[in-house]
Amino acid sequence: MAIIIDTNFPGGGADKVYIGANGTITFSAPVDGSLTDRSLWFYFCVRGAKGKALCFIQQGMTHTLEPFYAGTYAAVRPVVREGPGGAFYRIPSSDTSFKADPISYTFTLTPKSDETYVAFCFPYQYADLLRFVETHSKDISLRMIGKTEEGRDYPVLLIGDDGNPKKKLIITTARQHSGESPGSFVLEGFLEQYLSENESGKYLRETSVLLVLPMTNLDGVEEGRYGKDAPPADFNRAWMTESIREELRSFLKLVDELLKIYKPGLYVDFHAPQPGGYSYVVLPRASVLGKEGWKRINLLVDLYEDLTRDRGSCRRQDLDREYINWGRDNYRLTATHLFSECYHIDAFSFESSYNTDCFGRYLSPEDWHFMGRQLCTAVGKIWFEAYDSPGVITSTTELLWDGWEMVSIPKNTMVTAKPKMFRAEALGDGASIFFADLHRFKSDEKGSYTLLCDNETQIICYVHYGKGDKIAVKSRPYYLCTEKGSVRIPFSLFVKEAYDFFQVAFNITSLKGSFSISHTG
Repeated sequence: MAIIIDTNFPGGGADKVYIGANGTITFSAPVDGSLTDRSLWFYFCVRGAKGKALCFIQQGMTHTLEPFYAGTYAAVRPVVREGPGGAFYRIPSSDTSFKADPISYTFTLTPKSDETYVAFCFPYQYADLLRFVETHSKDISLRMIGKTEEGRDYPVLLIGDDGNPKKKLIITTARQHSGESPGSFVLEGFLEQYLSENESGKYLRETSVLLVLPMTNLDGVEEGRYGKDAPPADFNRAWMTESIREELRSFLKLVDELLKIYKPGLYVDFHAPQPGGYSYVVLPRASVLGKEGWKRINLLVDLYEDLTRDRGSCRRQDLDREYINWGRDNYRLTATHLFSECYHIDAFSFESSYNTDCFGRYLSPEDWHFMGRQLCTAVGKIWFEAYDSPGVITSTTELLWDGWEMVSIPKNTMVTAKPKMFRAEALGDGASIFFADLHRFKSDEKGSYTLLCDNETQIICYVHYGKGDKIAVKSRPYYLCTEKGSVRIPFSLFVKEAYDFFQVAFNITSLKGSFSISHTG
């Protein structure tokens, strides 16, 4: 019987497959139209190979998400399922091999069935979601709010939508990047705890309504695409007042309707990190949330670290600030930023590892369920309680300063700040700093920024325009190159009559001395 590689099923995806006569099979994770050639997810069925020793060689690795980054792909252990039923299990580490120079990844497998499924990580498809909803059909309302780009019904889940205006709205999303399947298992665990008879579940159901967008990139999930940088725009770079994605426009319309009834509550976005990355929480910028919101979520993270210490191990210190640079310009188009800044909802992203926790323990769907349950426990016990009782907040994490925000502080940079002023001093070459003035200037407001430096500095200046209380569009960047001295930028340079207000952000890409920005007006 000839060996066949089949991807014609929900979630299936592989590219450039070649089956050699000696049991060697080469393949690539499909790029699937990514604007930056990103690839990661693969899922295929090997037919007709029962009892045959096979060696799989993954090619096209230069398109895989950060394969060179600290050798993180070495942690990858694909999962296997024998036959159409049963459970997936991970291939042993002894059967995988990763080399960084030249880059290569191989794994071996001897199928026990003539229908053997192989995937980058544990799959979670739309059918799995429907099975979960059916199990809890008395409590979960499944609604279709429109169509996807490829014509599928677009589902959301609602729990506790009873019209009680005293309740707060909790919003969760998952699978913005369709190949990040761990997020679905964590979300499922969160829902299990929310619907449970435990203390936190009961408390949350009494005090909140839960809105869930379970598969943001549903087409990508079902078509076996990774979804990172998917055209026409990465889903998590398309959250704006009038999104380029019709699916997101439909969802935000529902959010607007629900917030006419319920109070703003909490937003959680479920993701997965780079291939060998650990689990961590990514908070929005401090000054977007405000002091109390920043402290609330930091308190929640503190508790969650304790709850997962022995299983899952989601630690604050495992957020890799060099890899995830929230200072990049696309940050303002993410869901966490939109819900924080435009909807005034406390928001954060949760990254759950594809492979191991920080202690090298490989994770399974059961572990991800546990992590989701504990996150829901933390929300019920700490976050909502802290929201209504500010005095219980004891987190030691403080805002950097009022009125300004900063994404990360490079190791070779010292920062001080006062109202209406930012100052940075580089202790070496290569400093890169991104920060923004959160003050919203009206279109007719008079004033200017004064940039002062004692050495050569390169700056990119971004301007964001808004209508009503929401950011609408971003202007093209202004590139500034200054030598020793000062530069004055009048607000009139930024004014556009079509918009009510504007905000300004600065990215310092090179700083050799000290530098400050102040504004008048």
